[in-house]
Amino acid sequence: MRKILSSLACIVAALSLWPSPANAATTTAPTATTKAPDYIALTQAALKGDDQALTQLQSAANSGDANAQFYLGKYYQSSKQYATAFNWLQKSAEQGNAGGEDSLGDLYALGLGTQQDYTQAFNWVQKAAEHGIADAENFVGILYANGLGTKRDYSLAFNWLQKAAEQGNADGEYNFGIAYVKGQGTPQNYSQAFKWFQKAAEQGYLSAEYILAVFYAQGQGTQQDFTQAFNWFQKAADQGDVVAEFDLGRLYANGRGTKQDFTQAFYWFQKAAYQGDADAENFLGTLFAQGQGTQQDYTQAFNWFQLAAEQGNANACQNLSYMYSHGQGVTADQQTAQYWADEAKKFGSGN
Repeated sequence: MRKILSSLACIVAALSLWPSPANAATTTAPTATTKAPDYIALTQAALKGDDQALTQLQSAANSGDANAQFYLGKYYQSSKQYATAFNWLQKSAEQGNAGGEDSLGDLYALGLGTQQDYTQAFNWVQKAAEHGIADAENFVGILYANGLGTKRDYSLAFNWLQKAAEQGNADGEYNFGIAYVKGQGTPQNYSQAFKWFQKAAEQGYLSAEYILAVFYAQGQGTQQDFTQAFNWFQKAADQGDVVAEFDLGRLYANGRGTKQDFTQAFYWFQKAAYQGDADAENFLGTLFAQGQGTQQDYTQAFNWFQLAAEQGNANACQNLSYMYSHGQGVTADQQTAQYWADEAKKFGSGN
């Protein structure tokens, strides 16, 4: 949700993205001779343990300043004091503060500081979206698409995601691309999907980096280009995406988009395998069995094939059957070999 509800992470870093007093629908306006407090700085200082900054923020919030109430709510949210956060964000939202509305919707959606209530989440986030908050526009689109808190409506979902995407919101760009892929609220259009995935990927959005790589590899929405696919798989893999790590390993193993390099293939398969990816475990076993990118080691090959086979990977079942049949990395056992051959048929090959 919100790809989804990603705004609850990294709150300190995100503080500068929330509406300034000028952008909030309602706030306490400073007089001509009074400089508005820097609530972002106060909140950041409070989060670092500055009691004086927290006291100043609380004082402003208690005076009824909607913007101060919003930032005080974010302070308590970051401190995982969700009930108190909910109280202050509600006060801010009820004054029409767009950031407060958006964040209050988050808490309702997650059931933090209050009972989970998607209808309330939808109502508050929609108010923020109507104030032009891009993150809220994206979330309203997600709620419409999933029928959470409101009747499912792909056309309205598409419209709200478009608003968020056109503001450069990476979540919105990615989700807008997904709408084009699925043909939800609009005719299916892979070229448009590619365009929006690319925009999100260029902002470092992990899921967009991966799907853009897939589009390049398959020639979907763009001309097939394994070099570009390799580059985007690399970016996603560098961010720790396990499927991208596996796919990058395959490109290295096959020499597609890059020079064939079994050492690099081994490195990326191993990273993915350590995270439990069954395909990577099977490929890693293959490299150990063949001595490609690493020293030949049938015991290691057997171990990795077994891990993958136990997850239902058909090719690994076949490989494990072969190891038992030929006594490689394990004592030969024809009965167990037949068992794994039968398992391979049951799961079906094709990885």
